[in-house]
Amino acid sequence: MTTIRAGDVLRALAGRWPVEAAYPGDVNGLVVGDETDEVAGVTVALQLQPAHVDGRDRTLYVSHEPCFAGAPAGHRERARTGTWRDGDRTLAARLQDSGSYLAYAHSPLDAGPDGAGELMARALGLGEIRATTSPYARLVEVTRPMTLEVLCRYLTTVFQLDRVRWHGRPGGRPDGGLRSIGVIPGAGFGMLDLLDSLRRSGAEVVLSGDLSEARLGYLDGLGLAAVDVPARCSERPMLETVRRHLYDTLGVPVDLAAQAPLRIVQDSAGRSSGESGADGGEAVSH
Repeated sequence: MTTIRAGDVLRALAGRWPVEAAYPGDVNGLVVGDETDEVAGVTVALQLQPAHVDGRDRTLYVSHEPCFAGAPAGHRERARTGTWRDGDRTLAARLQDSGSYLAYAHSPLDAGPDGAGELMARALGLGEIRATTSPYARLVEVTRPMTLEVLCRYLTTVFQLDRVRWHGRPGGRPDGGLRSIGVIPGAGFGMLDLLDSLRRSGAEVVLSGDLSEARLGYLDGLGLAAVDVPARCSERPMLETVRRHLYDTLGVPVDLAAQAPLRIVQDSAGRSSGESGADGGEAVSH
């Protein structure tokens, strides 16, 4: 059997999602372990959590989102010195006890023709997909215009959710009809620039798994509506593509970790918003 090393996994990722596509200042690559370490299997996660580390030795965990506290630029040094913060010690200990490794694969997986934005836009199946001025975002030209409520009910089926929340009205039109959807699965970096990019590209509503209160307020100012889909759903097409690519390229077992919610978005007082459920009921205004 061919020996696979951590560096082979990183090169397999870079062959399809080049590290040169990383957002400036983003951190990617090994956090725990060295490129020469032998790997028996790989687990891909949206954000690695202690429950994902199941005791199998020599597993390389590839986490899309940073999973330790503080600036990611300091995580490898903490791993080298063992100076973890209190909230990080459980995960760090499980990695150490199982002889396993950790790598981050962040913004490169969000960019380009095989990035999270493109794959999420394809999963929608609503119309033609167009590039924007940002490699991390896509614009979907809807074949048949629809209201936000109809869109949200459709998304409950696509992403297997009970309810999907919406905020605002596309373009301020009283009929609420929309014709173009901006797609950003998630971006903890430069998000306001991405929203500006979608506005310039003609988006009327933004579909994302990374909408904080501040970002919702910014969208209000741009005159854009928003639809909030949990990151564990919006990133799923990309994570499954990464899993299949690593398995096909390396021939080692590659698992996809189940993901708990990363956060809950709360509404601000006075914002036009609501939710639609899989049962097709009316949206609830707030």
